[in-house]
Amino acid sequence: MTEAGLTRRERQRQATMDEIVRTARGQLSEPGGLSLRAIAQEMGITAPALYRYVSSLEGLTLNVTTSIYDEIVEVLHEAADRHAESPEARIVAAATAYRQWSLRHRDEFVLCFVTQITDPSEPEQDACAIAGGRFRQFFADLFVEIWHRRPFAVPSEAEFAEIAALMDDPMNPFRDEHDEWVDSEVPASVQWIFLQVWTRLFGIVALEVFGHVSPPLVESAALFRAVSADCAGTIGIDAAALPGFESIVGDELSR
Repeated sequence: MTEAGLTRRERQRQATMDEIVRTARGQLSEPGGLSLRAIAQEMGITAPALYRYVSSLEGLTLNVTTSIYDEIVEVLHEAADRHAESPEARIVAAATAYRQWSLRHRDEFVLCFVTQITDPSEPEQDACAIAGGRFRQFFADLFVEIWHRRPFAVPSEAEFAEIAALMDDPMNPFRDEHDEWVDSEVPASVQWIFLQVWTRLFGIVALEVFGHVSPPLVESAALFRAVSADCAGTIGIDAAALPGFESIVGDELSR
């Protein structure tokens, strides 16, 4: 339902809920993390009053996580739209924007990509899972578009047989995160390449976020540029040949 379709009471409730989420997000960097009592105190309400809007601390944490995922997806779309000439340009821009956002929002990065609450009893869990899915789907869709547009090298059936069996494991979290690919036209060998590329992208970003890369390399983005070019090559993007590869990366790094 749009805001225009809400009653006055519903709009007031939504406004209060938005304020709770903003206040909670502002406390992510505080010692001890989120606290319902601290949030209520900052908002000038009682802790029991807060429970009229949130089911629990875990539920509020899921709400905050959902809002952060929504923000990240918006950032990715904005970056991609600035370089809309091709899916290759869009994915390079979005990957760089993701890195920049993560460096500026360490606590939010930790909440979304390190700390995970997966309690199905929490009513906020479904909305959070859907929001996280939109984030993953953004990169997956661009990846598949690039593959359809210009198929890149993937392992042969013989080379891939053992890995395929491992990926087909029902306990493989990749299947849950990308269940839309199961029984789809996207071969498992292509999914395997996506998993490799995503692991490298997430890996370099996480290393930089957590201070495991020397500051000069982070500030210059030299290591990120090298990893990005390597990832691009894996999916058939020649960083030297893609028009404006360096300028796309440089443009997003400067924002």
